[in-house]
Amino acid sequence: MNVRPTTLIALDAQHASAGFADQGVDPKMAAREADLAQEYFAELRKSLELEGVRVIDGFSGSIDDRCDHACAAGASLYLAGHMNAGGGSYGVVGVDYRASQDGLARFVAHHIAQQWPELLGIPNVRIVEARPDGNSSQQRLYSLIKRSACPALVLEPLFVDGPRKLLHTRNRPRTMRRIATGILAALQAAADQGRL
Repeated sequence: MNVRPTTLIALDAQHASAGFADQGVDPKMAAREADLAQEYFAELRKSLELEGVRVIDGFSGSIDDRCDHACAAGASLYLAGHMNAGGGSYGVVGVDYRASQDGLARFVAHHIAQQWPELLGIPNVRIVEARPDGNSSQQRLYSLIKRSACPALVLEPLFVDGPRKLLHTRNRPRTMRRIATGILAALQAAADQGRL
C-alpha cells in the first residue's frame, strides 16, 4: 500500500473501555463485544503492518481519553471498533456529521459499505451520520467519536445477535478476516487516491 510515511491508523476496540461500564452496559456482553472487535482489528493490524502502514492500538481509559490520545499521536484515521447486540443482519459505519463531504472519513466509510455485504453475506451496510441532535442511534454513534479531532469512524460490521453462523466457532476466524479485508480494501482505495 503506497501511503505517506506519516500515515498512522488508530484501531480502538472501544468496549474495552471503562466508559462503557459507566453507561450501564452489561459487563459480560461488553467483554464479548470487545473481544470480537479486538479480533478483527488484530487481523487488520497484521495486514496493515505487512503493507508497511503504521498502526496504534491498545487504548485504555475513557472514550474521550482514547480519542484524544489517537489524535495527539497524529492518527490519520481513528477507527472505533464495535460489534454490539440488538441490531440485525446488516452492518453500520458511523461517520461524524462534521466530516467534510469529500474527506477521508466519508470516502473510507463509502468503500467499507461496498465491501462488507459481499464479503460477509449480509444484505447491506448503512452509513449513519453521527450527530448530537439526531435520533438515539445517531447520538450514540456521535458520543463515541465526538472528541476526535482527526477523521474518525465507528465500525459495526455485524451484530452479535445477528447472523449467528458468521460468529459460530467454526466460522469466526474467517469472518474476522473478511471484516478486516473489507476495511483494508477501503484503506487501499484511499491510498490509491492519495488520501492516506
